[in-house]
Amino acid sequence: MPDADPIVALARHVAATRYDTIPPAAREAGVRSITDTLGAALAGGGMPLGRKAADIARAWGGAPECSLLGYADRLPAPHAIFANAALARVTDLDDMDETVGEHPAIAPVMSALAAAEARGGCDGKTLVAAVALATDMGIRIRSALRSEPGDRPWCPEVYAPFAAAAAAGRVFGFDEERMVSALGIALEQVSGTWQMHREGASVYQLQYALAAKAGFLSAWLARQGVTGPTKVILGEYGLARHYSVGGMDIEKLTAGLGERYLNTQATVKVYACGGFTHRPIEGMRRLAKQHGIAWDAIERVVVRINKHGYLRVCHPIEVKRAPPSFLEAQFSAPFTVATAAVLGDVFLDEMNEKTMRDPRVLALARRVECVMDPSLDRPGLILTPVVVEVTMRDGATHRVVVERVRGHPDEPLTLAELGDKFRRCARYGQPPLPGERIERAIGMLARLADVADVREVTALLRGG
Repeated sequence: MPDADPIVALARHVAATRYDTIPPAAREAGVRSITDTLGAALAGGGMPLGRKAADIARAWGGAPECSLLGYADRLPAPHAIFANAALARVTDLDDMDETVGEHPAIAPVMSALAAAEARGGCDGKTLVAAVALATDMGIRIRSALRSEPGDRPWCPEVYAPFAAAAAAGRVFGFDEERMVSALGIALEQVSGTWQMHREGASVYQLQYALAAKAGFLSAWLARQGVTGPTKVILGEYGLARHYSVGGMDIEKLTAGLGERYLNTQATVKVYACGGFTHRPIEGMRRLAKQHGIAWDAIERVVVRINKHGYLRVCHPIEVKRAPPSFLEAQFSAPFTVATAAVLGDVFLDEMNEKTMRDPRVLALARRVECVMDPSLDRPGLILTPVVVEVTMRDGATHRVVVERVRGHPDEPLTLAELGDKFRRCARYGQPPLPGERIERAIGMLARLADVADVREVTALLRGG
């Protein structure tokens, strides 16, 4: 079909690109995203909101099409996608893109996996290609927005239905025309504003689940012959005009398409909290290890951070020092830095409501100061280096600049380290899956391109 809109080129790329022409780095990133997202979902079974989402989906019932990860249930595909994506998101352990500040893989991974089960299975190469191509497309759409995150009302989850629709469409074997329809239907389902962030509403942790479900439904409707609008980007009521205050950089949507895969930008998270807190946590941990710092010997901690980070995890400081909700705790530099100093880490054993009431953590959080430092801004990046300065009660001072955290694409986790994170996540399931099945799943995911039917993996990750 003619390229009347940039969405056509994006749809063609997702629909027609062969697995063996995708660069190895992009394929490897796809495997990392799939493995990491599935591990996060297993951990989500230990989180109250994750269990609530799963219980809601289980109560709906219906045709046993797709696996509910960590549970024995099989559910209709839309219900399974909603619950699985919620399980993965509530931990805040799913991967993120630091250039645009979003979680790019969760919607396409869960949508592609559900499509695979709903169609009666697919091989590992098909799943990896779907996730790599759809994630690349999703990041391209988000990256093309000209306005700053705080300048527009729409949050990152708005754009996730496109990646979810593309991933499912690829698994379903869509041609270019049907893929465009799926993306057009997704346009009619985009939603999500920053108001939930501003108020700390817990629906924030379910928004990617709603987006993943919407994207899958878009592909399912297109599969049944429903048509969507084709001028998704440039139409009178398309993305460029109505979902970005500053419009879109249209050339950026397709620049290097097929040569430069943006899914390779994803950071695998090692801390169970918002991305802007990771460098401050890392700085505190590095200084504590290097200088043998005891938390109760600290007089004060200063975190220097860019504007984006300051507004997200440092302001208002009174709220961030004593978070009133779990979501606020996940997005608090003072609280997470204090947690790292007192408890030594910020994973799921530490990031919980018990820690929110820990008097040691709260006392130290009151001594954490945050400074907005424009010198830390970097063109084209939302998350940038931070500086952590610790002053001891005896007058000694320690300082570290944290450029990046382990898991960043410039310092990626090895397959062994990713497997360790997967095991660690799996322990939080309610109840945890047997260790032997977890080991088999890790092995299959490591060689996913050779797996004949990805339902072998999901079968291992079901309870019962």
